[in-house]
Amino acid sequence: KYVNTVHKWIERVIFLGFIFALWFFKDSFSLMISFFIIIFGIRSFMEWKYESEKREYIITLFSICNLLLFLGIVTVFT
Repeated sequence: KYVNTVHKWIERVIFLGFIFALWFFKDSFSLMISFFIIIFGIRSFMEWKYESEKREYIITLFSICNLLLFLGIVTVFT
């Protein structure tokens, strides 16, 4: 869910940059992790900046922490 049109365009540009970066980088796992960190970071910032009364940014930050914890656990055990 986009907060405004600027947020929509920022996420689209980052997604296109991620798709193009997949061709140039061999380590796609770390690229994917950095992509999710950047996307969720921007999403939580935009939610905090423009819709702070809804407090959805807290859920977004919690979800990225859970994702990073899960990926860290999977990386350790594989």
